[in-house]
Amino acid sequence: IEEEQRKQSEKIKKAIFEKPNLEKPNMTKDSDFVVFLEYALINQPSVIEAYYDWAVSIEKITVMRSLEDPKFTFQADIKSMLMSLMPGFMVDIPGPGKLALKGDIAAKESNEKFILFRTSVLSTTFDLKTIYNQMNLVDEKIRINKKMLSIFQDIEKIARVHFEVGRVTLQDVLRAQIEQDKLKIEIQNLEDSKNSLRARWKSTLGLLPDVSDPPFPMK
Repeated sequence: IEEEQRKQSEKIKKAIFEKPNLEKPNMTKDSDFVVFLEYALINQPSVIEAYYDWAVSIEKITVMRSLEDPKFTFQADIKSMLMSLMPGFMVDIPGPGKLALKGDIAAKESNEKFILFRTSVLSTTFDLKTIYNQMNLVDEKIRINKKMLSIFQDIEKIARVHFEVGRVTLQDVLRAQIEQDKLKIEIQNLEDSKNSLRARWKSTLGLLPDVSDPPFPMK
C-alpha cells in the first residue's frame, strides 16, 4: 500500500509541477488585472506546492486517475477559484467538492491541506492586488507632482520678470526654485520606489530573477 501511495504521489507531483506545459495567459500592458492574477495563481510555486500537498493527502483520487491529462485538474481548479475571486475579489472560494480534484476529503489532514491551498491562493491574490494598487498610487503621485513642478516653473518665470522691474524680491524667485527642487527629489524617490514594486510584482507572478521583466497593466 505504501509503495502504491508513493507511486501515486510521484505521478501527481510530476503532473502538477510540469509548469511549462500549462496553458498560461498572455500578459501585455493592455491586459486586465485578472489576466495577471490567473498567471500568478498558475505559476506561483507556493500555490502549486500547496495544491500538490492537498492532492497527495487525499486517499482516493479517482478523478486524477481517470484524467488523460492530470495537469488539466490543477489548471481547472485554479480557474474555478479565479472566477470566485473576480469581480467581487475574495468573495467565496469554492470548497474542494466543487473543484476538479475530488476524493475522500473527510480526513482531517486533507481538510487542513485544502485550507492551506486556499490560503495560498488568497495570499497570492492579496499580494498581487496590493502591489497593483500601490503602483497606481505611485503613478498618480508622480503625475500630480509633475503638474505641480510645471506650475512652479511658470511661477519662477513670472517672478523673474517681476523681479527685473522691481515688483518682487529675489526671495520670491528663490522660493519658487526651492519648491521645484523639492518636487524633483520627491519625483525621483517615487520613481525609485517603482523599481522595488516591479521586483515584487515579478516575484508574485512566480517569475525567476533571470527572466525578463513582465509588463504591468496600464488599466
